[in-house]
Amino acid sequence: MTAKKKVVERACFALVAAFLMFSVVYAESKDTAKTNFNRGVAHFKEGDFDQAIADFTKVIKQKPDYPKAYYFRGLVYFRKDAFGRAIADFTQAIKLKPEDAEIYLNRGVAHSKANDFSKAIADFTKAIKLKPQYADAYFKRGVVRYDNGDHDENGQLGEQSEKDISKA
Repeated sequence: MTAKKKVVERACFALVAAFLMFSVVYAESKDTAKTNFNRGVAHFKEGDFDQAIADFTKVIKQKPDYPKAYYFRGLVYFRKDAFGRAIADFTQAIKLKPEDAEIYLNRGVAHSKANDFSKAIADFTKAIKLKPQYADAYFKRGVVRYDNGDHDENGQLGEQSEKDISKA
């Protein structure tokens, strides 16, 4: 075998080895993200919110285009009354998955808890546009409208609140 052939053979071997190493590392990173996500969900269900946030943050670092990781971390922040952080994560999830009515609904609830009623109503309205029979979105929008003054002096539902709540 000539020296030139040996160099070419070694270069090919090195390329194949590099490809195989990359494939293994890529496969492990996919599994790790999935494992971290599942662990985050388990910690969330157990009420271990700090660990759940750490797990979802790892997933986001591994797969920044994975909307569920932002969504679930947003849910955890919401449960910790960190509404600004929840809103930020729900907003990122919406950027990645803008057709998901549930994300808009939960961001609307977070806006409501943060006393930003106009943004809450806008999110509930978007959720309804995406999913016209979304009873929970109608109900929550009606409640926010009521809380925001859509009622008479006796506390009776105003027109918009009543309309929304009757569709729920």
